[in-house]
Amino acid sequence: MTNKYLARMLLGTIISLTGGLYQSNLSKEYNPDIRVKQNFERMVVEKDDIFNQKIKEQSSDEINAPQYNTPKEYCSRYARVAAENLFGKKYSWDDAWNLRYKDKIEHYFREEDSFKELITNNILRQGMLVGIKQPDNKTSHENDKDLEGNKVKYTHIILYAGLNDNGEAEFLHQYGRKKEKISEKDFEKYGFTPKEIIAPKEDNEYLAQVKESINKFSKKIN
Repeated sequence: MTNKYLARMLLGTIISLTGGLYQSNLSKEYNPDIRVKQNFERMVVEKDDIFNQKIKEQSSDEINAPQYNTPKEYCSRYARVAAENLFGKKYSWDDAWNLRYKDKIEHYFREEDSFKELITNNILRQGMLVGIKQPDNKTSHENDKDLEGNKVKYTHIILYAGLNDNGEAEFLHQYGRKKEKISEKDFEKYGFTPKEIIAPKEDNEYLAQVKESINKFSKKIN
């Protein structure tokens, strides 16, 4: 076997290996499954970063449940007064189950929703109200009618106060005569099912945030 022949064989082997390696890298780069997985992992990291920032910005550690002299079972009045005093949010004056008509439904809860996801996506914000369905044996209003003559969708209102250091959503509410701060972990204890997020008809703070985002975007494209 001549040296020239050996050289040709070696060159062929190198070309073959190099081509295979290039093809492997190329397939990884353009493989849609790998790209989708990488994008998903990047999105998870970004969302975790956003949520960790929310924990700092929306700390509820210093927020305690105000002890207003509201009558027994006046959860709606308690939540409205607390929302205005603590967060400057002004809601209509009506029963818990009628605020959906007087103010604005921001979000309907789905089975797969989590408070973490809703807060990360800026859907649930401090000072918003959450309509809560209670077990029928815990309320005397389960058969009441709302403003449009429909059976009430929920009978309790709570106020979103922020996040604790563990990243748990915390709420203020009046339950009977008790005024307290609870976390999302307490929902199971009370048998609470969140149904809707309610915002004031004119949420000036949110509108200001939207306007600021639009201005920033406009500057980027100009």
